[in-house]
Amino acid sequence: MSLFGNDISSVAMDVEFQTKDRLRFKIYDPNSQRFEVPLKIESPSTAAADTSYDIEFINQPSFQFKIIRKSTGTVLWDTSLGDLIFSRQYLQITTIVPSTSVYGFGEHEHPSFKHNMNFVNYAMFSRDQPPTPFTNLYGVHPFYMCIENDSNTHGILLLNSNAQDITLSPNPSLTFRTIGGILDFYVFLGPTPEYVVQQYTECLFMHSASCPEERSLKNTFSHLVFQFFSVEPKKSMGPGGSENTCAVMTIDGTEKDEVFGSDDFPEP
Repeated sequence: MSLFGNDISSVAMDVEFQTKDRLRFKIYDPNSQRFEVPLKIESPSTAAADTSYDIEFINQPSFQFKIIRKSTGTVLWDTSLGDLIFSRQYLQITTIVPSTSVYGFGEHEHPSFKHNMNFVNYAMFSRDQPPTPFTNLYGVHPFYMCIENDSNTHGILLLNSNAQDITLSPNPSLTFRTIGGILDFYVFLGPTPEYVVQQYTECLFMHSASCPEERSLKNTFSHLVFQFFSVEPKKSMGPGGSENTCAVMTIDGTEKDEVFGSDDFPEP
């Protein structure tokens, strides 16, 4: 129960085992149509038979659920820390995360890539203003990546475009709050940062394509993003325009050298 009134007592939850490494769960009001992000992400017609995750439900003393990585037993999502709140204009859900190595949540001016988990709050609602620490900026990207204690990695997306904020707490835990829509989450099992990014971009940019030409364009974009996250410099550029060689890991897992000259990095 919230303090804002208009609580919705009957709430439904759908779970989709979409692929071996991608899970979707959606919490919504079954009796009233609420706004959902108009992004057509295709759901498979049948559930994935062999998955890298399990999901457990607990009904006492309140409704809770956990998402578990099968190979290690690591709990990736655990709602036992706080109750779900679902009212007309206030939604909240809290999850325990398996480590403090949490990255993501934009668009903000972050002090570091790895987030401080000491009750830090990030608001997300698009606003055209100069970058200022801990204030909302131009874009909204409610996606985070967590590197687990054994170096496995997963990512989670909240597909919601309403005004929202996220609180990072030292339990460690994350609390999601939004003032509308539904709670529509996608979980990407990785298990490496590169594969998390690949699964994330494949979900958003491949499965939402409406025609072959658009699908081809989005496939190219996914490839470029994956390369960007996988570039490892081998030799820095020297004065006078000397070359810089990078190892680029492509989507098919092969490595190739890319040579960049000074013309590829113009002076600002």
